[in-house]
Amino acid sequence: MEVDIMLPGPVRGILSTLQQQGHSAFAVGGCVRDSLLGRPPCDWDVCTSARPGEIQAAFPGKCLSAPGVRHGTITVLLEHTPYEVTTFRTDGAYSDHRHPDGVRFVRSVSEDLARRDFTVNAMAYSPASGLIDPFGGARDLAAKRLRCVGDPVRRFSEDALRILRMTRFAASMGFSIEQRTEAAALQQCEVLAQLSVERCRDEFCKMLSGRWAPRVLHGQRALFLPLLPSAAKTSERAWEEAVSAIAAAPGELGIRFGILCRVVSPAHLAPLCPDAKTAQTAALLAEYAEDPLRALPSMVRRWLHRLGAETLQRLICLQAAFAAARGDSAKQVELVEFAELLRRALESGACWQRAQLAVNGADALEAGIPEGEEVGAALKALLERVIDGTLPNERGVLLEQLAAWRANAGCEQCTIPAEKA
Repeated sequence: MEVDIMLPGPVRGILSTLQQQGHSAFAVGGCVRDSLLGRPPCDWDVCTSARPGEIQAAFPGKCLSAPGVRHGTITVLLEHTPYEVTTFRTDGAYSDHRHPDGVRFVRSVSEDLARRDFTVNAMAYSPASGLIDPFGGARDLAAKRLRCVGDPVRRFSEDALRILRMTRFAASMGFSIEQRTEAAALQQCEVLAQLSVERCRDEFCKMLSGRWAPRVLHGQRALFLPLLPSAAKTSERAWEEAVSAIAAAPGELGIRFGILCRVVSPAHLAPLCPDAKTAQTAALLAEYAEDPLRALPSMVRRWLHRLGAETLQRLICLQAAFAAARGDSAKQVELVEFAELLRRALESGACWQRAQLAVNGADALEAGIPEGEEVGAALKALLERVIDGTLPNERGVLLEQLAAWRANAGCEQCTIPAEKA
């Protein structure tokens, strides 16, 4: 197949240098796939018939020490960018379902491509030789299809993480999964429970943030059960509602994890979240997913006080996604009104946290309130009334209230009219 891939200058230079010294060399893997799809590659990898020592000799002073050297990978630094250059190889057995027990260097690029996971990742290219595609990867790209190289059971038994990589590719590129490949993944997916959560986390997050994640969660739900066993107890109706909500939600991970927390145990999901903050946010969103967000200024301030601005905005998105999934137009209108009030509150600097009060601890002490817990109690009481709209956040008014607090031992009653809804 004749193609012309635009290689970056350093990559072209690596290929040319190796070829001039009698070695074959190709750009390989994801960079070729993305180039054929018209997408800018994230990085460029090179494979070559040169042995590791020959690679180092070809680029004196440009090679970095790296743990991959025993597997034939040398990192070449050109124009401040690292490029991995790997000797053609075949892999031995995968006793740990992760790393080959050993590798054997070979001279044929086709042998090297035969060890790779999917056909769309098993293509190589050089300006001199054109596209090397022994397993029909270009045809599968055109058909938007994911298919294992060779025997899919063997590919997944070598490294079960390839199952999650498959779902990530399907979710990010919108590809379907070839029938034999999907069947083999289902047969091998229990091994996912034996993998470290660190390895699974990155693939799962990339899958969940993908544009076509709802399609994958709908069609390949069983593949995730080893990681999310509580999903097996979720009814089909509840699962599909969550999938529909994810389809209606932004791609932001906190929101999508929050939706999943409605149908999967937060304890199972938390290890797959990118960080503790995302896990905490997702659990909060799930907890308040059904709470009404009434479009009243005091309610907006109350929710801001409870969750903060960022989490509240995510909660609006989550509730709107579920409303869309349920076809609840009245709820969607209510959320639009609430979001507009929230926008106004934030723009106007409405008070919803103690730091925004027009008075502070020093003012409470000045008013004669004893130092310690009573100062905190007085300011908390003022904040509650400002949030509810029964006090304006005005310094003079709040100073009067502090004086009244002291005079009445903390039992003063506010006489300022409540805010009109």
